[in-house]
Amino acid sequence: MDEIVITDTSVLLNLLASGEYESIFKDIGLSFIVCPAVANEAQFLRNPSTGERVQVDLEPLIQEKLLKIENLETDEEFDLLIEFSSRLGPGGDGEAMCFTLAKGRGYSIAIDDVRAVKRALAVYSEFRVVDTIEILHRWQEVAGVSTEVMLSLCQRISQTSSFRPRKDHPLISWWDGE
Repeated sequence: MDEIVITDTSVLLNLLASGEYESIFKDIGLSFIVCPAVANEAQFLRNPSTGERVQVDLEPLIQEKLLKIENLETDEEFDLLIEFSSRLGPGGDGEAMCFTLAKGRGYSIAIDDVRAVKRALAVYSEFRVVDTIEILHRWQEVAGVSTEVMLSLCQRISQTSSFRPRKDHPLISWWDGE
């Protein structure tokens, strides 16, 4: 059975920006879940040629069962949402809901926001956290993707979703092709 990962907006948009999201979602042994807040936040990517915003459509991924939307269901989950919302502060609705579902259901969480991760781990240290780079690195290893293809893919993500990993990330030299 695949590991279930609740995915925050940043990671979802980065994977979509790769242009290889279907292969990534199918190949790496993870089942991707998003919460309604993330589905609502994941609205646009940027066309790398024109710079214009391009509408994101998650429906094909949902129809192909590559992505599933899950909502809060229990009183305990709603209580956790209040806790995470207060801990993460304003603007973190998607993150708070992701941490809530991860904690309440035992999911891993895919998120790039280091500040949010630190705040959540300060209270619940058992979270398994992955980020965009770790997912892409895992996909390269599993799918046997060449370094040249990965460099191109990483550049496309940077241009389309404005993602740049932090300089101290353990895989930054891999991202940069060094």
